[in-house]
Amino acid sequence: MTTETMANGIDLSEADNTTMQQLFASIAAGDEPLQASADRALELMLGWAAQETWRFPELNRDAIGGFDPKQVHSAVFGYRQHDGALLIHPNALATYLLEHGLSAKQVRAEWAQRGWLEIDADKQTAKLIRLARDRVRMVVLRPEILTGE
Repeated sequence: MTTETMANGIDLSEADNTTMQQLFASIAAGDEPLQASADRALELMLGWAAQETWRFPELNRDAIGGFDPKQVHSAVFGYRQHDGALLIHPNALATYLLEHGLSAKQVRAEWAQRGWLEIDADKQTAKLIRLARDRVRMVVLRPEILTGE
């Protein structure tokens, strides 16, 4: 259970606080542990990338040191690097997380704080990547995070 889900389930207008009592009883009983947004988002992201592999095609290095995507079409939301890193378009990530009740800004900040992202020196939660002839910002999840090493 995420903190967002828990907060959405609380009705503070109840005179007898039934919802609050049920919620705390559920947590105390260990029915469903609370899960940090960063962990839940990573779990969701890995599932999405595994289920919809065509949305995350592999990238190859080009002759000038950038990346050359094998596929470029509107259904691509990110890429997989040869080293196992996952590059995600920030807007696609934000939309996906919002659909699952999570804040992309909060998740990206937590991922960066945990060292799960490759970031530029300017400390943004996205990295500037040369993609074909363009330079674009991508959210880059480190390969060791994805493999659990």
